[in-house]
Amino acid sequence: VFPARLSSQAAPGPDRKVTVRSETMGTVSNARVKEGQSVNRGAILCGLDVESRAARIAEAEAGVAAARLDYEAARQLEEKGWTTSNRAAATKAALDGAEAALEAATIELSKTRITAPFNGVFETRMAELGDFLSVGAPCGRLIDLDPIIVAVDATEDQLGAIDPSQPVSVEFATGRQATGTVRFIARTASAQTRTFRVEVEIPNPEASIPAGLTASVKLGLG
Repeated sequence: VFPARLSSQAAPGPDRKVTVRSETMGTVSNARVKEGQSVNRGAILCGLDVESRAARIAEAEAGVAAARLDYEAARQLEEKGWTTSNRAAATKAALDGAEAALEAATIELSKTRITAPFNGVFETRMAELGDFLSVGAPCGRLIDLDPIIVAVDATEDQLGAIDPSQPVSVEFATGRQATGTVRFIARTASAQTRTFRVEVEIPNPEASIPAGLTASVKLGLG
């Protein structure tokens, strides 16, 4: 016979966390976002020096303009019968190559802006102004605290009795109380404890509940 409620101690964690990394090489020239600051998706967490890349774009744009002039001239000559179709095809291929080079330069420039992939809190800065980042080097760690997640372990007897529609009572070590809902029940037991992970999500729109607090969880059973 199991109790009417599953009581457990746990520590809440973020819904998502990611280490944001550089996709190109460069020196950090923008590190305005501070640790602990809330950011929206697309916010620049680390900006890299753009001078050489901007020059490549200008060069690529000039190459596209020149290739387009050659192609238009060859096309008009072909229409009048003054040149072969091979000449027009060659200039068109050159134009396509120039446009591809411009697109590649534009993509490379965009990689100098290391941005937040989702709304969250910039928890840890790992690259400061003036640091040189190689490909794959970390800029910082971003976490999503809304909702915040509390995980508890249920025995195999308790597993079938958990009612996801029942509200979950959570009390934090600070004395604050909150109500959450069951969002996930594992179907595979832990090899070490033979218990099943149950995740409870708690709304945290202002990110006022930090991750890592000790929490007491009471989850209703059928």
